[in-house]
Amino acid sequence: MYYLKKVLPNTPGGPEQLDRLVPAHVRIQWAEQNESRHFVIGDALDRMVLEPEKFQSDFYVGTAHSRATREGKAEAAQLRASNPGKRWISPDEFRDIQAMAKAIHTSPYGALVAGRNVAQQTVTWTDPGTGILCKCRPDFRVLLDTSPPKPGEPDTRMRNHAGQVIDEIIFDLKSIESLKKWPSHVDDFGYDKQHA
Repeated sequence: MYYLKKVLPNTPGGPEQLDRLVPAHVRIQWAEQNESRHFVIGDALDRMVLEPEKFQSDFYVGTAHSRATREGKAEAAQLRASNPGKRWISPDEFRDIQAMAKAIHTSPYGALVAGRNVAQQTVTWTDPGTGILCKCRPDFRVLLDTSPPKPGEPDTRMRNHAGQVIDEIIFDLKSIESLKKWPSHVDDFGYDKQHA
């Protein structure tokens, strides 16, 4: 997610300043979305695909307990207490996450995920047009081979629209039910605004 370090010229602040500029009802909506199950599942999928060695330290699989009863509340509290700092996912969610991760690894992009990449690394830069300090944390960056081809071999290096050799590709994984829902998904979760 991107944010502006300097929101307005000559205005001190950073992310905190953005919070002051965003209406309260929008901040509440963002907070509620962050607690939704689909965010937990998305984070678990990111971890399983990009940093599988960290999955068990961040998530635990457990049966859902009815919180309508004292016993259910006690069982849920016991499960949370025995997994401090971890986020809960149900066995059905875990099965779905495993299936999605397998689909990614067996897709044409799977080789990129398994190749030379850097996962969950924060990147900062200064926008050359505005001088604004920017920051992002992409799911992963694939580092590409930019060495020139040997004489007689075709040049297979990736290039941008201006013909310049590309040295990396940035990916951000999103989990959605269907590609048909992508436009509304972008709008619902503000992906277009995260790049501003």
